[in-house]
Amino acid sequence: MGKILENIIPSEITTKLNKINSLVIFTGAGISASAKIPTLTGPGCSPVWEYNFINDLLSKEKISSKTILHLRLLDNLLEKVRLAYPTPAHLAIDKIASRFSSFNVISQNFDDLHLRNNLSTCLMLHGEITKARCLECNLLKAIETSYKEHWKTKCICGGAWKPDLLLFDEVMAKELWQKAENLAQSCEMFISIGSSGQVLPGGLLPAIARGKGAFLVEINLIPTEITPHFHYTVLGKSDEIVPRLFT
Repeated sequence: MGKILENIIPSEITTKLNKINSLVIFTGAGISASAKIPTLTGPGCSPVWEYNFINDLLSKEKISSKTILHLRLLDNLLEKVRLAYPTPAHLAIDKIASRFSSFNVISQNFDDLHLRNNLSTCLMLHGEITKARCLECNLLKAIETSYKEHWKTKCICGGAWKPDLLLFDEVMAKELWQKAENLAQSCEMFISIGSSGQVLPGGLLPAIARGKGAFLVEINLIPTEITPHFHYTVLGKSDEIVPRLFT
């Protein structure tokens, strides 16, 4: 295990950032918490009953029924994302993208806050709540109205829609996971922001990066299950730590 510090960014981290060419930033729900996007794990997360309710509804087995509960849940989450703005941490990440010859964000979040400023190097492991995917031809389409209205329509191929989300009982596409794994294996530095590390397979990425010799930094409110993999863990709010880190 590395060093755990509170609101302190040691010079070794900034020195490394100024020397490396390839950086991967791994984000979890914590980075979007100040934008009022609900978190399912970690400090201030949804209560257990609500987590179990969401887990049950957002499953491949149950969501095909498209009940009023599914629609209300999805439209509630969609509305929260539409009302949200990128946080200071999101904006700081966007500003430093051009500093590195290889820069990639891997996000476990369902919001589109990383993508608002056309950050093209963002791999969305769990999809986006703002889009629907055709069950037949796999076409991806933005939801311009609501899930309630969008699900009344069909794809141009005649297929039905599903949320562009990795549902709780779904397996991540092999191609998508391979991309994430390759990025973790090839980066010189790996920074995790606001991830509890509890959600798999994404939670395996820090260990993969460490195993290939990357320098690892974690930013979170509290130590997590993946903290032992990091050279440094900086405890504090991402909106305060990340802008300081990337100045």
